[in-house]
Amino acid sequence: MKLYIFSLATFALVYSASAAPLQNATRYKSVDLPGEDYVPGSSLYPSDVIRRYFVHKANYALPEDWAKYVLEECKKSDTCITSASFLSVASDDEKNAYWFGYIFRGSGPVNATSFQRADGIQGARAFTIDP
Repeated sequence: MKLYIFSLATFALVYSASAAPLQNATRYKSVDLPGEDYVPGSSLYPSDVIRRYFVHKANYALPEDWAKYVLEECKKSDTCITSASFLSVASDDEKNAYWFGYIFRGSGPVNATSFQRADGIQGARAFTIDP
């Protein structure tokens, strides 16, 4: 009986360690977008969206700060391979400007071809897993 209890405890310890996400070991690299007016394209959006984030422009001064937040959210997910962030300005009205961020699942790293140019977009940033 003692052997059985020890074996069960050992199995539980090994299983819980192996089931833990490897998110801290995953490295991400910047996607080299051709400009700051790019959004996720049809290969990512909407089919691979894990989660969407948005806040008013006043909450983040720089695109890098918002991109960092979205990337950190991606790192918390054990299925996220790509993050994308950008500022959307409706009709040049800064009062109606919002930061958007998305985290995506997928089968591997992406590149700039997974994004498309869009009007009214500024400060686009993207990161993907670095295999």
